[in-house]
Amino acid sequence: MAKQSKVKLAVVTQVNSPETLELYNSLKNADWVESVHVVFHRPANSIKKRLKAQLAYVKNNGPIWIPYRAWVFLRDNFIDKATNVDAGKDRLLDGVAEADLSIVSLMNSKKTAQLIKDLDCELGVVFGAKILKERIFSVPKLGMINIHQGLIPEYRGMPPAFWELYNDEKETGISIHKVVTKLDAGEVYFQGKIPISDQDDLSSLETKLDRLSLDNVVETARQVAFGEQKALDLPAPSKPHYLRPTVMERWKVAKKGRCRW
Repeated sequence: MAKQSKVKLAVVTQVNSPETLELYNSLKNADWVESVHVVFHRPANSIKKRLKAQLAYVKNNGPIWIPYRAWVFLRDNFIDKATNVDAGKDRLLDGVAEADLSIVSLMNSKKTAQLIKDLDCELGVVFGAKILKERIFSVPKLGMINIHQGLIPEYRGMPPAFWELYNDEKETGISIHKVVTKLDAGEVYFQGKIPISDQDDLSSLETKLDRLSLDNVVETARQVAFGEQKALDLPAPSKPHYLRPTVMERWKVAKKGRCRW
């Protein structure tokens, strides 16, 4: 790509947050960007799908999942909302231009692939999306890059910062990498690290990782867009990627005072 040209970008996400809105605005205001279109995944969760998911959680966690889930529902929908009057304000869907937004119910569908193709974007930036199939991430001419909150290769998977606290690590960070079929396995173009202090908990680390991500993604995307990037020389993964913690794994971190239960 000629360095003088401007680039069309797609942001792929299912996170309706102030951080995603900041990402959109930062990319849109970059002098090397022609346009930014957000492809937002809003799953159409039927009662059948929700029941199937809850049964899977019960299978993975045991009967304790039922009272735990009831507590989380009460906390998130009543206690937190009662104490945080600003909850939900200034999120992505409130601030993105209507012409720059497409909402899809099935991220990996042929319909979504055609939508991204019609956008004619050169590069996709993924921030908080479900695992993408090749029919999606291969559509942009330069593919897609993902903002992974964790240091690849040891901390592939999810959720951000949790397993570092579980394992009593002294640092965490972000990895911006090329999206490929295998989870968090593409070439890594940028890594940034932050220390984990004794005062940090899951919430504080999530905030710090969001800041680290937003401070570095625009320049990394520019380098990828203009062929200036160089993949980091990292070791091969030595263990499987991390999965969503069970209720009892979360309890172990909560007992340390480092996450909510």
